[in-house]
Amino acid sequence: MKPTPVAFLNPFVIWSQLAWKSTEMLFSSAQVIQHRTKAIAAAGHRPSAGDRRELNRMWQEKLAAAGESAFWTGAELAKMNVEIGTRVVQEVVRLTLGMWGIALSKGAAQRLLRQQSMLSGSAARSLAHAVRLSESSGKLAHRALEPVHRRATRNAKRLGRKS
Repeated sequence: MKPTPVAFLNPFVIWSQLAWKSTEMLFSSAQVIQHRTKAIAAAGHRPSAGDRRELNRMWQEKLAAAGESAFWTGAELAKMNVEIGTRVVQEVVRLTLGMWGIALSKGAAQRLLRQQSMLSGSAARSLAHAVRLSESSGKLAHRALEPVHRRATRNAKRLGRKS
């Protein structure tokens, strides 16, 4: 299976979107940290009930985001392991059959043709597998980041309205 030229752009798009999403999350987090730090400093040693609720909310959200991220990361990794394992077994079978074909060739010309066919097919599949692995890794990173991103941007909007 030979990947199309457009397929090579997909990992680039996935990783570019991840970089954009990470940047957005980092800016949102900075706004939230700034707002909460000011509120803590202003409250001093006697935080109000609202300040205590906000601090409780912060810890609950962090734990929930970490748990959700870990769950989706585990699910995606399990899926990736099955896919990668299947591809490895398929390649071992292909290469074994190819080696037998070369060993059973009738003459040098047939042997060379079978070697060329096996190697070119293997190289094309390796490239396609590398592209798919990059896509899968990018999707995994998106799934892991999503819960944190969602909460950070939502908090930045919510706390920004309070300012």
